[in-house]
Amino acid sequence: VLNNLLENREMQLEDGRFLVAPHRFDELSKKYSKRKLENMGFLKVHPRFRVIAIGVPVPPFPGNPLDPPLRSRFQGRQIARIDTVLLLESIQVTFNPQENIKDTIEGLLSAYEAIWQFASLKFSSSGQDSKNAVFASMVLPGETAIISAVELVVQYPHIATITEIMNRIFPLEFCVQDSEILNSLSNILNTDANEGNIPIVERMIQSHNIGRDICL
Repeated sequence: VLNNLLENREMQLEDGRFLVAPHRFDELSKKYSKRKLENMGFLKVHPRFRVIAIGVPVPPFPGNPLDPPLRSRFQGRQIARIDTVLLLESIQVTFNPQENIKDTIEGLLSAYEAIWQFASLKFSSSGQDSKNAVFASMVLPGETAIISAVELVVQYPHIATITEIMNRIFPLEFCVQDSEILNSLSNILNTDANEGNIPIVERMIQSHNIGRDICL
């Protein structure tokens, strides 16, 4: 069904109507009126109609890969997450946070980076069964979640700790199903929250090759 839509721009819809390729619809229009075609359930597909599919590569993600003929009809584009250093810079520019909450924001970004580094390490583990278990048991926080957390800190700077804010955007008991991974992440987040924001500041200095004082 999907292949026919991609190749011929034609597909039977659940309500009984039928999508018809533009050129075929135009040919039918020479024999039948537009109202007649509509009554027959024919819908003309727009010439610029495109199919956009969201998916993940298999492997390393669990699941079944697309068969080559179907896969060849798509142009692939990988959309990776924003680098944490760039995300911090964007947050600094967008929110211009006051001095009293900068440490909290940088701590949030450090915790965010720690989660992704832990996930990357687990994802690169040997054995497809191990990888499948990790992919099936973790839901990672995205950039929008961090930005929402920063908005919370900006509006209410004194009501929550880094750990409490992270629990709002990344509640471990709901986002992680595997007990071993849950314990590991709990230790990582607690350690990161206690040690502060040194890791991400060091990364920023290293990535920009800064040899002098900086103002964040």
